[in-house]
Amino acid sequence: MTEEDNEEKESKVESVNIVGEIYKIEGKNWTEEFKLIDRDKDEHIVISNSDVSEKFMEDGLVYRIIGDKEDEKITLNDYEVLADDWEAYEEKKAKEEEKQQINNTIEDRVAGKYEDTDIQKVEINDNLGTDEEGDYIVLVHLKWNRKNKPKTTKDMLEMYSDDLAATLAEEENITEITVFWEVPYHLEGDNIAKMNYTRSGEKMAIGERWYDPIIR
Repeated sequence: MTEEDNEEKESKVESVNIVGEIYKIEGKNWTEEFKLIDRDKDEHIVISNSDVSEKFMEDGLVYRIIGDKEDEKITLNDYEVLADDWEAYEEKKAKEEEKQQINNTIEDRVAGKYEDTDIQKVEINDNLGTDEEGDYIVLVHLKWNRKNKPKTTKDMLEMYSDDLAATLAEEENITEITVFWEVPYHLEGDNIAKMNYTRSGEKMAIGERWYDPIIR
């Protein structure tokens, strides 16, 4: 086989990452081959392998398939179970997009408005205490890297927290917010303040505020 033939053969192999419903092929085990039908109703034949756990494979489940496509067949390299069906997948995807939007809002506000402030961590959890599905509790962990007197520090943390809560109030599905603050100049490696907010109509009402004795 010439070098040109090898290049032509290699060019036919395409790396793919496809989401779709899986279906068993009659007469085949899941570990041999199975069908994947994507959102556009296109059908793909997947060459499986012994790494596939049949207990996680059943008709209609939504999977992400990663592999190499050649001659209209995909050789499976990796897979991920995404949902029980398309409806559940779309709901999951919508929630992920909502959470990403909230995270982006926090990042933009902190970077654009709060001097010497780093985001340590953002947690966005379902609020199981409300009647509405899709309500979130947002936990924001921030670090302020300024060297100021205790009173100035306390005032600045309150101002930034109140502003962040007001900004996030525009996201209608956020019902509670807690902002945690670390200020290494006063207390290294631990929270020095915590501010709680709960939704009240279109705004966020200030709840409990906690401060370490260092800045009270």
